[in-house]
Amino acid sequence: MTTSQMTAEGSNSDRRRWERFTFSETTTAVLHADGQGIPCTLEDLSVGGVLLRAPDAVPATDRIELRHPVAGTFPLRRVWHKDGRYGFNFNFTEQTRQHILQCIALLLHPDQSGERAA
Repeated sequence: MTTSQMTAEGSNSDRRRWERFTFSETTTAVLHADGQGIPCTLEDLSVGGVLLRAPDAVPATDRIELRHPVAGTFPLRRVWHKDGRYGFNFNFTEQTRQHILQCIALLLHPDQSGERAA
C-alpha cells in the first residue's frame, strides 16, 4: 500500500497519541487468536494500533496477531470492542515503535539526509 492510498484522519482535539489513517480501498487481513483465524476488514491504522471490523467474535486472549500477506505479522493487545468493531494497540516496545517511525521517515524522505555522496 502506498501513502497515496491512505488519508489522514484526526484533529488537534483528538485524544489519540498517533495520527490515524483510513483506507481508500477495502483492506483485509486475518486475526489469529486461540488457534482461530478470523478474517477482518481494517478501518483505520496508526503507528500505535488498528481499528478493524470482524464478522466473528474475537476471543479475549493475550495472544492475538494480525496477519497481512504483504505487511506481515503484528502482535496486538485488545483495548475495546463493540458491535463487531475492535480497537487494538500494537504490542511493540517504545524502542521498536521508534525504529518503525525512523524506517517510515527514511522511506518517505530518502534524499533528505543533508549529506552529499562523494
